[in-house]
Amino acid sequence: MRRGYLLAMLLLLTCILGACSLGGGNITASYELYFPSKDKDFGAPALRSETCQIQDGEEAIPELLRLLLKGPSTESLQAVIPAGVTVRDWNVKDGVLTVDFSSQYGMLSGIDLTLADYSVTMSLSQVPEVTSVVTMVEGERISYRDRETLKEDDVLFGVSRNEPMRHQITLFFPRKDREDFGQESRTLLLTQDDSLLPAVLSALVAGPESRGFESVLWEGDVISSELKDGACSLNLSHEFYARASQDPAVAARNLKSILNTLFELETIGSVRFLQNGERVDAYGPISIKEVMVKHHLPAELS
Repeated sequence: MRRGYLLAMLLLLTCILGACSLGGGNITASYELYFPSKDKDFGAPALRSETCQIQDGEEAIPELLRLLLKGPSTESLQAVIPAGVTVRDWNVKDGVLTVDFSSQYGMLSGIDLTLADYSVTMSLSQVPEVTSVVTMVEGERISYRDRETLKEDDVLFGVSRNEPMRHQITLFFPRKDREDFGQESRTLLLTQDDSLLPAVLSALVAGPESRGFESVLWEGDVISSELKDGACSLNLSHEFYARASQDPAVAARNLKSILNTLFELETIGSVRFLQNGERVDAYGPISIKEVMVKHHLPAELS
């Protein structure tokens, strides 16, 4: 009798252990989901994370995407992807994860698009088979973004030195059909290893967001730039200087817009214009120094 009781108990214990091993839902893996922080203070990290658990047996990639679309549960974080966005498709090939979002994702631009791309990249790069991420909209790549493929190292938030910080800048652009110019405010995400000057110049090249403004720098105009001891040196293309002779009035507005933008940066005390590495004192028929004096801009260093 006793022997039968022990055998029954042994069989019951075996069944329980077997059920635990088969019940994979009790085994979870932890991942970090990255969302924009509601903390807008200067110097605050642009993205922070919250931890999520994915049960064994669930595919990590679609589940992480689902949770990103759902939004954060942490009070201090906010949603990064617009409401209504869905994942049309995703695939991983040679370590590159391509995520195809619905059309609403294409409504993002500027800093919002950057934050969304960074959020997806940081969250999904934790999956072992993913080394880089490409986001698409309705099967098409987004043409106006700076970089198509992102890796975790490009936006490494785990190391404090590389945490992107918000930099608020002011860009000046000529107004269409008018002699004056206006300004736009932009937010840049930069790490401590990034230089603000190239980022500001890239923003000028990208052009205005307002339809009432005109561009002052075109793609390929900026050959190089350098900032040393407060002196900014701009090495610009032959095409940039050639355009000055076409319309002196427009050239003057463009020059003032560029100078006003650069002198908004506290680190810049003077600006030198170069072509092929040689100093240029005039922009077409316009004296650069006279423009500075007339508009009370800092004089160039000798």
